[in-house]
Parts: sequence; structure tokens; C-alpha cells
Amino acid sequence: MAKMSVKRRLSGEEGFTLLEAVISIAAIAFVSGFILEMFIVSADLNARSRATDLGGSLAVSAVELFKKQKAPNDYAREDFFRSGLVNSGDDGQIIILKGYDESFNETLVDLRNDTDPPKELKFMLSVKVDRKETDGLYSISAAVIDYNRFPAISEIIRLDAEKYFGRTV
Repeated sequence: MAKMSVKRRLSGEEGFTLLEAVISIAAIAFVSGFILEMFIVSADLNARSRATDLGGSLAVSAVELFKKQKAPNDYAREDFFRSGLVNSGDDGQIIILKGYDESFNETLVDLRNDTDPPKELKFMLSVKVDRKETDGLYSISAAVIDYNRFPAISEIIRLDAEKYFGRTV
């Protein structure tokens, strides 16, 4: 019996045909396409989740740093805010912008021209402080904006809070 199977193999009567091999390779390629797509979607969701997590931490830090101040303009003493682009108006409104790269390392922000943002700018933290109608009450809003798909920018996370600084003159 053993001699018979060796003889059959040598004569080429056993094995896969070319058609069977091509069909099995095509089936494996078809299934691999779906698996690869799942990996791509998973990587994209992972990156978005990471950005939301880090952006949320930045927004919370910004709001908490602002809330711990004794007066609205004391924010300038914090290194965190000093490194950002600051615009403060006579009406009590304060806007602070800080740029970050894809690893959430701080990067310079220059929005003085109307061109596209710098390539290294991937995320921006925007902190807006407004004086409310009530004397001494301020609203604080921190948002992290995703510039990865510029010009279709989107807000990743927004955090709103209020702080009473007391009566101001």
C-alpha cells in the first residue's frame, strides 16, 4: 500500500489543480480585504479616542487653571496660558489659543494671515472667557479643535464652566 501512494505521487496524479489553487488564493484575498478594512477602522477609532482623551485633559486643565485665579486677568501668571495667543477686550472677554501637533506637543500658532494653518498644527485649544450680565460672574469655555482634516475642522470636545470672581470695578 505504501509503495502504491509513493508511485501515485511521483506520477503527478495527486495534488491541487491550478484552478483550485487560484480559487483558494482569491478566497484568501477576499477575506483579507475585510480584515484589513477592520484594522484600518480600528486604527482610526483608536486615534480619535486618543485625541478625545488628551483633548479632554487639556480642556479640563485649562478650565481648572482659570477657575483657581483670584481675578479674571490673573491668568497671565500661569505658564500654561502665557505660551498661547491671547486676545483680551475691554468688554471682559478673553480668548486664548494654543496649538498642538499630532502627539499633543505644543506648537506655535500664527493666525494673522488667511492662509492654511501650519502643517505641524493638528489640534488647537481655544479658551474663551466672557463676563456675564451678573457682576463678577464669568463663563469659561474650553474647546479642542481637530485640524487633521483641514479645511473640514471639527470640535473634539467642549467644556463649559462658570466662575464668580466677586464684584469688579
